[in-house]
Amino acid sequence: MSHSSTALIPSERPPEELAAFGIASTLLPVRLFLRSGATAAGAVFLRKIPSADRETESLGGRLNEPGVAFLPFAAGGRVELVRLAAVAYVELLDEAPEIARLHALGAATEPVEIELANGESLAGDLVAIAPPGRRRLSDLLNRGETFLPLEAPGRTLFVSRDAIVRVLGRQ
Repeated sequence: MSHSSTALIPSERPPEELAAFGIASTLLPVRLFLRSGATAAGAVFLRKIPSADRETESLGGRLNEPGVAFLPFAAGGRVELVRLAAVAYVELLDEAPEIARLHALGAATEPVEIELANGESLAGDLVAIAPPGRRRLSDLLNRGETFLPLEAPGRTLFVSRDAIVRVLGRQ
């Protein structure tokens, strides 16, 4: 991955050695798209949290966890700590299980085209739980989450609000 030194801090420990730290986790394959334009295929670590409806934390929950500035990212047999402020979006090449849960709960969806600061455009449906009367596009964009779920054909993106220049509603 080509990257700036401010975005990634490499670790010499291979992912399998991280179990020694006592945090039960699983790897979720993703692609990272940095605000600098660099990209990387690898996996993020999601903590195991056995519950009635899932076995690990959600990707959106991990990205939006309060106080978390760096995301552990495994690539090329190494672990890097990626500064979340440097991430434009995270791509999961499938529907994220949390999106299916949001739909089951009656989530609002809004078809959009998003223009990023690097000039890239993304299209899909923003998905969020919102109360009646608070489901306008502006309401969904101004929620507290830093990373917004965008459902696109064959993939799910978590787009950083800080990387967004403008959003257009589409029909």
